[in-house]
Amino acid sequence: MYNICEKTASPRFEESLNTVVMLLTSLLETKDIYTSNHSQHVAKLAKEIAKKLGMNKKETELVYVAGLLHDIGKIAVPAHILQKPGKLTRTEFEDIKMHSEIGYRMLQTTGSLFTSVLPMVRHHHERWDGTGYPGKLKGAQIPRGAAVLAVADAYDAMVSNRPYRIARVHSEVLEEIKECSGSQLSPQIVAVFLDNYQEIKNSVMAEPLSKRISPIDWL
Repeated sequence: MYNICEKTASPRFEESLNTVVMLLTSLLETKDIYTSNHSQHVAKLAKEIAKKLGMNKKETELVYVAGLLHDIGKIAVPAHILQKPGKLTRTEFEDIKMHSEIGYRMLQTTGSLFTSVLPMVRHHHERWDGTGYPGKLKGAQIPRGAAVLAVADAYDAMVSNRPYRIARVHSEVLEEIKECSGSQLSPQIVAVFLDNYQEIKNSVMAEPLSKRISPIDWL
């Protein structure tokens, strides 16, 4: 469960916030069958990477929450684009690219509830070389949590079935992650992920999928 203040939030309030997160992610998964469980996979993977980076409990929980919500803006993207089996047109790709900004704005409307994860949701598609979106942030300009999500998101996307291709084998995916170091992805985070891959994978697989959030003062 998650709360606004570890010592003062009531169980009812914590449960309400968990319900909001579960509702949002379930709405997205209902719209896009290929997104099913993707948010939970990314959240768990990103949390384990964050631990290996030495991030503290609050930081790792923030990364986890952002992982659950990172693609929430895709609710506003037409289903025929999300599930298109062929190559996207330039216009369709531009529509897809809007999801991180849309998700950011959606979560802004909740007031202070998701303030701490907004930068990660907004910037998880930035590239280390500055050619990503929406802000074309480069290197250390990218929020660290967003850079962690970028690695987790890229990995899970490649090992999962998508409308336009079947899942790729893990060895190929790890090699591509390595090749993307310094261009698309943070070199430090890629190195930590690859060096600890088996342990991270085992930790992720040991826990059941969940959209629930641990109690912590993360706002």
